Amino acid sequence: MTRSLLLVLLLGLSALAAIARSGLEAGQGLSGEYTADRLWGHDVHTRVDRQITTAAIDAAWKDSPPTKFSVRWSGFVMVGRTDWYIFATQSDDVSKVTIDGFVVLQNTGNDIKTGRVRLTPGPHPIVVEHAQFDARYRMELLWARENAWGVGWFGRDVEQSLSRVPAWALWTVPPATWRMQAARIVDPIPVLTFAAFAVLALWTVWQRNWLARITVPRPDWALLVILAFGAYFRLQYIELPMAEKHSWRQITNADIARNFSDASLNILYPRVSWGGAGEPYVGMEFPLLQWTGALFFRWLGVRDVICRAIAVAFSLATIVGLYGLGRCLWDRAVGRGAAFLYAISPSAIFFGRTFLSDTPMVCFSVFGVWGFASYLKTGKRSALAWGTATAALACMVKIPAVIILAPIAFLAWHAKGWAVVRDRFVLGGVAVVLLLTIGWYAHADVLFHQTGLGEAIWHPSGGYSPDIMAAAGPTLTVSHWSTLSQLTNPEFYSTMAERAWTLHLTPVGAIVMLAGLAMFWMPNRLVVDVWFGTVLLFILATAEGNYYHEFHQLPMLLPAALYFGFAARPAFDGVWLRRITPYGIGIAVSAAVLAAVGLWGVQHSRVVRELFRPDALDRRPIIAGRQLREGTPTDALVITVEYDRYGGNSPILLYHARRHGWSFDAASITPEVIRQLHDRYGARFFVTLISSVLEQQRPEVIRFLQTQERLPLQGPGDAALFALR
Repeated sequence: MTRSLLLVLLLGLSALAAIARSGLEAGQGLSGEYTADRLWGHDVHTRVDRQITTAAIDAAWKDSPPTKFSVRWSGFVMVGRTDWYIFATQSDDVSKVTIDGFVVLQNTGNDIKTGRVRLTPGPHPIVVEHAQFDARYRMELLWARENAWGVGWFGRDVEQSLSRVPAWALWTVPPATWRMQAARIVDPIPVLTFAAFAVLALWTVWQRNWLARITVPRPDWALLVILAFGAYFRLQYIELPMAEKHSWRQITNADIARNFSDASLNILYPRVSWGGAGEPYVGMEFPLLQWTGALFFRWLGVRDVICRAIAVAFSLATIVGLYGLGRCLWDRAVGRGAAFLYAISPSAIFFGRTFLSDTPMVCFSVFGVWGFASYLKTGKRSALAWGTATAALACMVKIPAVIILAPIAFLAWHAKGWAVVRDRFVLGGVAVVLLLTIGWYAHADVLFHQTGLGEAIWHPSGGYSPDIMAAAGPTLTVSHWSTLSQLTNPEFYSTMAERAWTLHLTPVGAIVMLAGLAMFWMPNRLVVDVWFGTVLLFILATAEGNYYHEFHQLPMLLPAALYFGFAARPAFDGVWLRRITPYGIGIAVSAAVLAAVGLWGVQHSRVVRELFRPDALDRRPIIAGRQLREGTPTDALVITVEYDRYGGNSPILLYHARRHGWSFDAASITPEVIRQLHDRYGARFFVTLISSVLEQQRPEVIRFLQTQERLPLQGPGDAALFALR
């Protein structure tokens, strides 16, 4: 057996074991019933916890535990041989373990308490109880087999021999013995085989001296300085909550990430909190950004700063991608110039730290074009492979990225002419991009038609399933496609020009970019013309969305940055600067001028005052959401009204409340839809942040709510909360 075949077998075995483990895991864990008294109701909900830990309790209470609560886990514990078993809890406050109807231990304090029981092979009914009486809590279920202590050999006492009861030993229903044994055997295999694969791969690399064959590129210090400059801008206000401009879409993505973290990491089925009861799957772009956030949420908890850090990473990677593309098609100086403009662009700075799908879309777009360009220039299939992968991800993450197929097609035609139709690798790469994109959006459309929940891709957003919308008022849905009135409106064009001048390019950047646009003699510049022209046509085709959303113009920055690189090339050409001035004076002057241009451009753009808005954050949903999270039962379904219009499907208040429910605006909310959601779907609360607007526009809704129980809220001023009955 060759070593290469062994590597393939190890990797395949790891994948197969992971699949088998996921199948065997069904039914693992204990059923936990969580009970507490909230301010506005008795909180009782159940969930399956694969292990009994403090982290499981945190997840059950959605990081907002009551001061006093109790949990009762029940199910079966499986053992493989007859022996005396030691069980223990480390709890704050009290806990009790009962097995086969026998009380094994009772723990009354913040300490480890052990108990001893003799068990035979097979399943044994187990009940674990835990009660908490103050703010601090802790709970761990531990065990050890008596003959496995090794006290005589290793000198360990009982507590040192204890370990957490593994998931393969806890079941909601009695499993077959073979299944328990299989789960126990398979559980470590994916990690062990992958570790063996990694060790063997590293050994092979070292033994065959492959590292010596790798040419380590010299670091481009100018690029590193540009990256540091870009990171400086993007890390401004990173600690602020997502309450600035365009917080709606950011929180939509954060909400989807939280649902991935709480429910399932199956990336094919994104969920939202504003979809009500059942399985609120949403038809949307490929949720790679949200899924990535969910991985960190599971590890570090739900934090806005995690979302911002992920966005910053994608934005900085875009700077590197522009540098690489510029260097590939022209030279290092053009790449530096393009990277610099993106680093200091006020819109790229702001949206480069917002949790929007546009940020990874732009990143994958530039890498996709770079990969195809590199293959067509060098013939390296590895470049085509990563170019195909990133181009497909760009289009899947957000559909406007399909515009990169225009420069890719032009590059292929320019390099090969009609011979491109015989290049099966280029054709195959483009086909993969198209097939994956079509496949994902077809799947997203199926999800939309199943639930009525969507993100305004092919269908307007803002509504629900037909049975709910039949009882609602007129719905003002959101669509991004052009309208004749928008295309004939001079204000649309003046707005686009003003944004390009001030927000996207800065005045200096716009002037230099226009100079680059006029440099017709630059080689390979037609690919930038095709790219830029395609972006402009797309902006016209989606004028409605572009008028209201500045981030829809981000794709324009990529070809614009390359134009900037053409004209600014001398300022980034270190060799030329050293030649015309002694002692590196030219480089120092160029760096100082460029830094001043960047700082002035950001300040002149008003991006801090108009987009960041650190002194004018909308904290109303945060304040109300915190009270809902602390005062309502964990599984309570809530109806929200946050906006007077275009507010259907708003995720903001539900996200901060960590609750599920439905979101309407003043135009669509009616007494009939409130009754229907209460009677048919179990809605328990109604909350609005605009009660005065409802009084003016929907007095019939206010009259209906006056028949319900109003609950006290400690702000914000125009908020109102009702318990539905």
